[in-house]
Amino acid sequence: MLSQIKFNNFTTKVNVKVNPTLLENGITTRDFWSKWIIYLLIIFIIFSFTIVKSPNFWVDEHMNVDLGRIILQPDTRWAISWMTKQMQPVYLFSYLGIVFQEIIYQKTGHFGPGIFALIGAFFAATIMVKWLLAIGTSHKVALFLSLVFLLDPLFVQSYTLGRLDGWTIASCLFVCLLLRNTSNNLHLEKFFCEIRIALAGGMTVVSIFIWPSAFFLYPLILLEFIYLLSLVKSRTKSWNKVALPILIFGLGSLIAFFFLIIPIYSKLLTQISDVISTIQINLRDENIKADKPFYMRFFESAIGFLKIFKYSPVLPLIAFIGIIRIKKVGLFVAGLTAALIMICTLVYPNRVLYLIPYFIIGTAYLFHVRHTRSIDYKSFLFSSLQAYVLVFLLIWSITLSIGARTILSLEKVKDQEIDQLYRVGESMLGKGNYNVFAPYELYYIGRSLGWRMYYPYVAWGENKLSPKEIDRLLPLIDFAIIGEENLTKNLVNQLKENGMYDLGYYQLYKKPLPRLPFDGITTNTIRLRNLYKIYKQPFGPYKLFARESKK
Repeated sequence: MLSQIKFNNFTTKVNVKVNPTLLENGITTRDFWSKWIIYLLIIFIIFSFTIVKSPNFWVDEHMNVDLGRIILQPDTRWAISWMTKQMQPVYLFSYLGIVFQEIIYQKTGHFGPGIFALIGAFFAATIMVKWLLAIGTSHKVALFLSLVFLLDPLFVQSYTLGRLDGWTIASCLFVCLLLRNTSNNLHLEKFFCEIRIALAGGMTVVSIFIWPSAFFLYPLILLEFIYLLSLVKSRTKSWNKVALPILIFGLGSLIAFFFLIIPIYSKLLTQISDVISTIQINLRDENIKADKPFYMRFFESAIGFLKIFKYSPVLPLIAFIGIIRIKKVGLFVAGLTAALIMICTLVYPNRVLYLIPYFIIGTAYLFHVRHTRSIDYKSFLFSSLQAYVLVFLLIWSITLSIGARTILSLEKVKDQEIDQLYRVGESMLGKGNYNVFAPYELYYIGRSLGWRMYYPYVAWGENKLSPKEIDRLLPLIDFAIIGEENLTKNLVNQLKENGMYDLGYYQLYKKPLPRLPFDGITTNTIRLRNLYKIYKQPFGPYKLFARESKK
């Protein structure tokens, strides 16, 4: 490689052999990515083992699979996401992720959707590595922070429960990476830059069609796009040149939107009111009364928002320090915008986790320091502190997400819950086209046995088994399976008054644990169980009700 070396006022050209694959500290690109793949493989084995041997059977995964089934079978007349007022299943326009989960369930069975969600998170973490490198982060810091991102307790809780947040975040981070690579390579052929920008526009639309929460990362995408436009302006000194990337990005977005809307266009037109109702349901929290003044509702949401970070308190703090130190006003405004949207609509962990990419980038900026030849005590101390921060963040994530979560999961292996759920489902009803009110954990079992299952779809915090919801569902069902924790005297009376007869209890576990009342003390173990949704013997016993003609 031809290089210039300057001595005082003289400049000479010398040939210097440089290995383009050699990174800092003598590590090659191949070694770096081999190390990253090994880390991912180890984490994948641990998480996939717990998903297969000790599945959570949480509502989110079952809901997603059923929403995908509704897209593929638009005329279906049953759903576990049933809007009782409209007497229709939920129809979600963000169909890409849920359709993939349904197809994977059909091809691989009940383990497939969870593994699919896990792979999505790994893609997101890998793209995070690439983006961190693109913004100038050292390889070692990028690797550490991407592992912190992948193992953040909030993120782990999401993708180990079969949610699509990993794929959604991956698509948004890919947009950011495309825009940053374009910014870093504006000197290349114009055609390749335009292709990247158009692809970024298309992927921005794709992300919202994977899952609606992609919207919370749009400020981050906008920030990268503004950075690109500012570089174009500084290089060309022309506002007309700035308009071209905007037009290309918009064109890419429109093309993607056109192709993605075609498969659901006819259904969307006939059910637009139901789609709007679904959006409205997901924008309110029934635990916060609407009749309260706005400032009180905002305050309650803000308190709930901050409480969620008890599982990962250090990362937001370090990110804030990094943003302030480097004076990244744009990143601060982008993150604050996303946070305010959450607080003003609906706050819960699986939305708040969309702030993690903001925190990771903010933390990365803390390590963007100039390397000087003079080493003094102050710079040495700061470098040492940076190393301690990275190690602490990673140890925190590993301890909670791999250590504690794995221990909690292994405690459940001996119960063989998946086998017991199938056994109970077959003993209660068996195979048949039965119309059944069934809890979420019986969804896969019911699908395999041919049941048509119903469950109300209500706003966050609203009682799904309220008399109003049950009354609307009763004409549709012939059987009702009620978990003991939801069994109340009023519910039993309501079922009996509508012609349903008690057929007795069905026990799930061979050695059921005693149900002890909550003593009011929330231990760290309880907090971790609540975070990862890993409870001791959470299912059953079930009471079966049937109509007289179906007994």
